[in-house]
Amino acid sequence: MTKRKHHGLNLRIPVLRAIFIATLIGLWGALAIKCFLPGADDPADTGLAWLLVPHGILTIGGLIGVGVMLWSDFSFVAQSADAELDERELAARNRAHYLTLRYVLCAVLLGWCVLEFGDRFGIEVSREIIVQFLMVLGFTGIIGPAGFLALQTERNAEEES
Repeated sequence: MTKRKHHGLNLRIPVLRAIFIATLIGLWGALAIKCFLPGADDPADTGLAWLLVPHGILTIGGLIGVGVMLWSDFSFVAQSADAELDERELAARNRAHYLTLRYVLCAVLLGWCVLEFGDRFGIEVSREIIVQFLMVLGFTGIIGPAGFLALQTERNAEEES
């Protein structure tokens, strides 16, 4: 991206890259913790109430990261019309959308495998976990193009120097 003509948050590329990775870690980490929390029952009865704190921190941190990514310059580039981008930006944007599609499809396949074969390994999937999984998948799918665009731009900047 040679020109930063978009009106989003003008963050440095390494900062945006770190926010994207931290957002993914936060949202997927919250889902992993959710798997250890009991269902709708009181977690205090099982001695796992302390897991509610890291779950909440990771979820809130992940959602803040989603907001920052949505207002970044790269999000506006990822959602721009073809006519607004030069050839290099268009190729990078298309690659970012392709990587996001692969990411989402792999996550859906993983979720299907857990639902289909989890019973054989004693993995019980509650409605709350499915809802959290869909939330994580939706949010990361929305910010994926901007995040992968930032990762690509960082890589291209390193190769040019």
